[in-house]
Amino acid sequence: MDANPVFAPDHWRQMAEFCKAEMAVGGPDPHMKLIGHMSRECSWEERVWRGGCYVGVYNVPAAEKLWTFWSPDQVHARPAALATWLAEYWAGLPLRRERRSVKSPEKLAYFLQTFALWLAEDAKRTIGVGVPYETAWNSVQTVYALGRYSAIKLLQYFYLFCEYPRPLYDIRAPGGWSPREALTLLFPERTAGLTGDDSFENIVLSEATAITAQGRFAKEFGLALDFFHLQVLLCDYKQSWSGRRQYPGRSNDSELEYHGKVAARFGPSTNMFTSRQALFPKEALGEIQGWAGVRKELGTTLRDHGYTWSDMTYDYTKMKDLDKPVRR
Repeated sequence: MDANPVFAPDHWRQMAEFCKAEMAVGGPDPHMKLIGHMSRECSWEERVWRGGCYVGVYNVPAAEKLWTFWSPDQVHARPAALATWLAEYWAGLPLRRERRSVKSPEKLAYFLQTFALWLAEDAKRTIGVGVPYETAWNSVQTVYALGRYSAIKLLQYFYLFCEYPRPLYDIRAPGGWSPREALTLLFPERTAGLTGDDSFENIVLSEATAITAQGRFAKEFGLALDFFHLQVLLCDYKQSWSGRRQYPGRSNDSELEYHGKVAARFGPSTNMFTSRQALFPKEALGEIQGWAGVRKELGTTLRDHGYTWSDMTYDYTKMKDLDKPVRR
């Protein structure tokens, strides 16, 4: 992990600031909230299907096109036509890099087919009746290319928007190298166990360390983080600290770029922008403030300038020098 070459780390304070700034503009995963808002009047089955479309591509504009053109029944009845359609429109259906496991028309088609099958056969008897989290966890991972990362996202979506009553109750430490590595910033004395293999001892240490971090953030910083927010924000803060692209509000900005790619092939989405403006503060929305995508220079603000960017604190439209940010 890259060390900050200039500023001495105070990771507890800095991560608390990052979390508060990210949550103030709708994060983490504001696109998940958008999908929920855009689907609030749909049937339960349609909300579940839209969650699968979202997790398949992990951005709102492309997910919206999938559920607009393809229902689960159509995916069942016309699998060859689905693959052909995806190939034809592939340039207008961008995927976030986290979904590289389905980065071809054939793979995405198979994901959608297996998710539609899961929806028909397993959804009601698992998330529909509120089975234990581990049962639902194992069930959704029968879907093609739906592993640890995407399963966490999907079950959180079900928890928030599909009446599934079981929240994430740990950080899913087995295979969770990223949040475990981030915990070493807060607990450097535990680095060996946190970054070691998935032995029983290391998993127990990692989960116990997450619980300790959760308690300290609440007690010392007034920051209440459930396990979903904790494990996501650990990863995001680590990227911010190391100067790897991340800043509060980046996910909102990147949705504008995904929308541009989708709109070039299908035309614009008014529903997405209506929901963005209903959910998130106008200070953080590029379509109102005047930026069209990711503001790359903000990705190294913490590493290079020693503070966390926040659109609620600083005015990007008036900023000329990141060393001298203009306060609102």
